[in-house]
Amino acid sequence: MNTDKYGLSFVIFGLVCLITAWILSSHIGDTIEQSFPPTGGKFGPIKIEEESEVLEIVVTQHVGDRHWSAIEAEVVDEKGNYLFAFSDELWFETGRDSDGPWQEGKNNYDISVTFPRPGNYFINFSSENSRSSSVGDISVKANKKLGSSVAHLWLGIISFVIGVALFYFSGGFTRWFEYLQKTEL
Repeated sequence: MNTDKYGLSFVIFGLVCLITAWILSSHIGDTIEQSFPPTGGKFGPIKIEEESEVLEIVVTQHVGDRHWSAIEAEVVDEKGNYLFAFSDELWFETGRDSDGPWQEGKNNYDISVTFPRPGNYFINFSSENSRSSSVGDISVKANKKLGSSVAHLWLGIISFVIGVALFYFSGGFTRWFEYLQKTEL
């Protein structure tokens, strides 16, 4: 059994899936952008025109040194009915150790959300933080995406890895390099 062909097929299929995932993650339409005080606010309206539209939501907040902020978001429909929630913590720290000064932190997070039905939606943001004077305003951006790329991304990664493994263990790389060396003469 010649596994070279199978390995190559998996690699090509994986690359096609990865390219499809990249295309599906493209932004379409206008960006919705709003800012709120550190305590939060109401984002929207988000007008969803088709079934299963995907929105990428990016939440950003400047956090001062040695402080944190936990930002929670609740997605509601136009009647105020709760649909689901998402959250994450933002933080920033600096210090000095034997390697010298360092800094690390997280000042934004993003999430892709699929809205099942057309309509107007809102996102209620609320925040708890270590000290309100040490965190900046919450900035939110929403971009419509062409589609959800999650399935294509994972299928592409898994197929590509399987293909490379099959090609490697069947000796395909060795035969390929030998062929290249012969054609250079």
